[in-house]
Amino acid sequence: MPAIIRAEIDTTGLATRADNPTNEYERKNFITNDQISISKIYNGSTASPVFYKMGSDLKWAVVGTNAITLQAGATYQAKFPFDYSEIKQNQSTTENYLASNYLLTKAISSRNGVLNFTGDGAFVHQNTKITLAFTGHNNSALSTDVSDFSNFTISASGLRTGKADTEEQIVFYRPDATAFTWCGIVFPKGGTDATTIALSLTYNEVTYKTTISCPMAAGTHYKYTLAIKDDYLVPTGTEITGWTNETVHTGDFDIKKRFKLLAV
Repeated sequence: MPAIIRAEIDTTGLATRADNPTNEYERKNFITNDQISISKIYNGSTASPVFYKMGSDLKWAVVGTNAITLQAGATYQAKFPFDYSEIKQNQSTTENYLASNYLLTKAISSRNGVLNFTGDGAFVHQNTKITLAFTGHNNSALSTDVSDFSNFTISASGLRTGKADTEEQIVFYRPDATAFTWCGIVFPKGGTDATTIALSLTYNEVTYKTTISCPMAAGTHYKYTLAIKDDYLVPTGTEITGWTNETVHTGDFDIKKRFKLLAV
């Protein structure tokens, strides 16, 4: 008999649903037409994945005819998006941002006919998220004219693929066209050495540059706040937050020699 599928996204440290009620660009929970893939692992071999789609009744239904059937001694692992392949270079669209935000479960087994990708077996973020928020000096307002804020580039070695010898650039996503906040998914390089990320932008025909030094740990969200002052980008805040912005830690992370902002 085919297995019953239950799945949820890890909710550790997440803010309230009001933060992003529509799930448009950041999944807090799965929605109608989301698809996941499930693979069976047995005797060290991984079988071809089977795909499931969430219906309007919020239940998972197999796509096609090859449903997952349980086998003694086997484990099962699921991922979302079902066709995840890479971190996209251009994440300026909702589709490409979602396609870059890789979620994976651990391998689980079942003895009751149910595959519970929930709780300790829930989908977990595999990549790293960075949010960049810009303000005027002393929190003064910035122009809401999008054309005043342009030529925004974000680059670093291995930013998209993790390749240490390759300089890569990512176009971040702007969820709100009236807010000076961008977010993007980057490669989870982690390790003891932080990665220096270069930022450059033009605001009111003046070019600003700075760098941030980020640990880029897997499943972690780093938020940087920078003020535009005269000819400089001045760092004013650093946070490690929940994936949808609930604050986990704030302050000067230079104390840990891991997380700092450097003006150039």
